[in-house]
Amino acid sequence: MINISQIIFDTREQRLNEVKNIMIDISGFALYPNWEIKALEYGDIYLENNGHTMLIERKEYKDYINSIGNDLKVRLMKMRQNADFAMLLIEDAPNIVSDRISFPIGGNNFKYIDTNIYNNFLLSRGMDGIIIFPTINLKHTIISVLNFYDYLGRLDKRKAAKPINPKELLEMFPGIGRKRANLLSKKYKNMAEALDNWREWINEKDKFKFYGSW
Repeated sequence: MINISQIIFDTREQRLNEVKNIMIDISGFALYPNWEIKALEYGDIYLENNGHTMLIERKEYKDYINSIGNDLKVRLMKMRQNADFAMLLIEDAPNIVSDRISFPIGGNNFKYIDTNIYNNFLLSRGMDGIIIFPTINLKHTIISVLNFYDYLGRLDKRKAAKPINPKELLEMFPGIGRKRANLLSKKYKNMAEALDNWREWINEKDKFKFYGSW
C-alpha cells in the first residue's frame, strides 16, 4: 500500500483531463492536499491523511449497472482489506421510482435491470462494510473526495467500518427470531443470497410487514 499523505487518482481514470481541470478550478477557492496520478492496485482513488486510508471505486451510473455482479463485489472486498475505509461512489445515479431501471446503450436501444437487483447489491455491500455514496457529476465527486480526505484527517482513533453480521440483520425482519436467523445465516452463503430468496423464509402473514420494512 502506498504510504503517503495525499490524494492519488488511478492512471486508468478515463476522464483524467477533466479531473485535472476541476482540481485547478477548485484551487481558486479551496485548499487541498498534494495530488498525483499513479497506477493503483485497487480502486480508482486513494486517500491517506493522518494515518488513515480510504480507497474509492468511482462508477458512473451506466458503468455501475453493467458491472453489478461478483467481479465488482470481489474488487470492493479487496479494497476493504487494503484500507481503513472502502467506498463505492456512484456518479449521476437517477431517482429510482419504478420496478425496472432503464438506460440507453446506443441508438434507440435500452438495457433494463430489476430495481431489486440494484438495491440488493448496494444493501449487501453496505453490510460488508463498504460505504455507498452517490454524487451528481464529476465536479461533485471531486469536491466530495476532498471532504473525505478532510474527514480522515479529523479522526482521532484508527477506525474502520465493520461488516454487519447477517444473522443480526435477519433478526430485524418480521417473524425472524434469533434461532431462525441463525439457521438462515447457515443456509445462505451471504445476505445477498438470502434477500434474493426472501420468499422462502418470509411467512405469508408477515409479507406486508416485510414490504413496509424494505
